[in-house]
Amino acid sequence: MKNSKKPLNEQKVLDKLGIDDFRHLSKEKVIEFVSLVPNMEPEVAKAAIEQFPEFSSVMKSIMIDYKQEIESALNQNDDTVKKYYNACDKILDSLDKLLDDTDLDLNEKMQIIDNNRRSCNSDRRRNRNLIIRRRLQIETAKQ
Repeated sequence: MKNSKKPLNEQKVLDKLGIDDFRHLSKEKVIEFVSLVPNMEPEVAKAAIEQFPEFSSVMKSIMIDYKQEIESALNQNDDTVKKYYNACDKILDSLDKLLDDTDLDLNEKMQIIDNNRRSCNSDRRRNRNLIIRRRLQIETAKQ
């Protein structure tokens, strides 16, 4: 999506990247460079890529690393979700048994249900927080 501002010239791009010329474009700066491309004058983007011959191999390396990070996060998320569902299944099983108990009155049964619901919600919040922390780790690793 193009920015409505005036396209960036070469010096402005170099200043934003904190480098003297595009030959000094490091792997760490490539992602930042790519994010600036839509705002650049087309000839500036082309000239920059021509001055950085390893651009495509660096981008491929970055994407491979990023893919591995995403797969790792998804695998961890999958384990977390499975644990959450297993905990909920155990809660439902115990609820079934307790609700079948004729010695409990309606208020006691409602209290048991409410306690189990709160426990399940607490597990869900903890799992969500784990996922958020993992995403932040990925974002930090990319920088």
